[in-house]
Amino acid sequence: KVEELEKSLEISKNKYYEKRISILEKELSVHPLDKKSNLELAQILAEKKDYDSSLVVLNKLLNAYPSDEELLYKYAIVCLASGDLSTAYEKAEILINKNPDNKDYQLLFGQLSTWLNIDPQKAKLNLEKVLSKEPSNYSSLSTLALLLIQNNELSDAEKYLGRLSQLNSR
Repeated sequence: KVEELEKSLEISKNKYYEKRISILEKELSVHPLDKKSNLELAQILAEKKDYDSSLVVLNKLLNAYPSDEELLYKYAIVCLASGDLSTAYEKAEILINKNPDNKDYQLLFGQLSTWLNIDPQKAKLNLEKVLSKEPSNYSSLSTLALLLIQNNELSDAEKYLGRLSQLNSR
């Protein structure tokens, strides 16, 4: 029964997506650079795991609005979801340089820097900034622990792993 329900939900979701895509494409044929419609289309395409098409939509918007941080962030997130960590890192680096106090940018930059093993000190600094704003941020704690393990700073890593363990036991 659970499998049938999941299959039914998946079919319903796909029908909804196809209907929304059709509506959005009609809207965009009249107003091709409408940000809200393009963002919704890009989001739906990404949720359907059609990352290439999602990136085409976002790239079109970025060409029209090159300094728009929201678009750049969404582009980086879709690149991350598609497995293109290098491009996601490039966008995250632009974002962190434009707005170094943004917690989402700090987290994204810190994670990508850690996973790609680029500039560990800057990664650590940004992840610690996230934790100063949100001490229980699971993503920041786990990435910081990984970074410290990669750098053989095991006693510091234990401290963050302990905090993660406390969060998991709640």
